[in-house]
Amino acid sequence: MSDTPETDEYAKADWWTLFRATDHARILERERDEAREHLIQITEYGTEEINAAVELRQKLASALVERDEARESSEAFSELAWKLEGERNQARKSLDEETKFHHRTHSELIQTQCKLMDVTQAIIATLEENRHLADGDDCTLAKLKSVVPDWK
Repeated sequence: MSDTPETDEYAKADWWTLFRATDHARILERERDEAREHLIQITEYGTEEINAAVELRQKLASALVERDEARESSEAFSELAWKLEGERNQARKSLDEETKFHHRTHSELIQTQCKLMDVTQAIIATLEENRHLADGDDCTLAKLKSVVPDWK
């Protein structure tokens, strides 16, 4: 017995006329039967596979959403990093300027202190040389004595 009984009925006709049609019909009948078996398998077992595929698709969609959110966060962090880098550079520039000003001011302070010490030494030398004029509270050099209170 053949695996294509419906087509076999027509095979008894004129062989020369139906040869090609019969052969083709057998092929189509086999493909139809395979498709029916496949459909039965899908209806019996395919639901789980379809559900699994849907679940995987949902997981994929969720992962894509997470990826997009991570990209947005990454872009936000990059923007923040650029902003902070700019602020850091500005702070460094300000610090450099402040440091230069501080060093200049400190240098000027030291120079002023040195000049003050020189002036103080000159006053003390003058008072020592003219001790006889600096003998009282109401003397010629009273103003110089008040500038150097430690001198006696």
